Amino acid sequence: MNPHSNISIGYTYISTNQNQGRINENNLWQQYNFSYPVNRIKYFGWIRIEQRWIKKPITSDNKFYSLKYSNEYNTRIRFRAGFELPLIEDPTKNLVEKICYCKPGTSALIKKRIEDKKLNFKKKN
Repeated sequence: MNPHSNISIGYTYISTNQNQGRINENNLWQQYNFSYPVNRIKYFGWIRIEQRWIKKPITSDNKFYSLKYSNEYNTRIRFRAGFELPLIEDPTKNLVEKICYCKPGTSALIKKRIEDKKLNFKKKN
């Protein structure tokens, strides 16, 4: 690529306890990272494509906790952007001053969901 960008891939496993039961999520993702210095400010961000397999509990109105689960597949595109601004005028003086900076950012996502009834890959006779 170039000194200001790279590509990475990864896997995450997320397990969350909810009132209805445990939600388990397996994610594969591909990400393009970039950063560009402009005077003292560094603009940074990434674009990520995620493939998500989620196992969620199914509950009815009269049940608090469920032993039945549904499987869901999501594809989502995420974007994060921000800038890094040093708070010290000369960040080359010492280590303490090198780590003093402000780094605000924001992110957005687009998601497409496919529920488990659409994940049946068995052939029909």
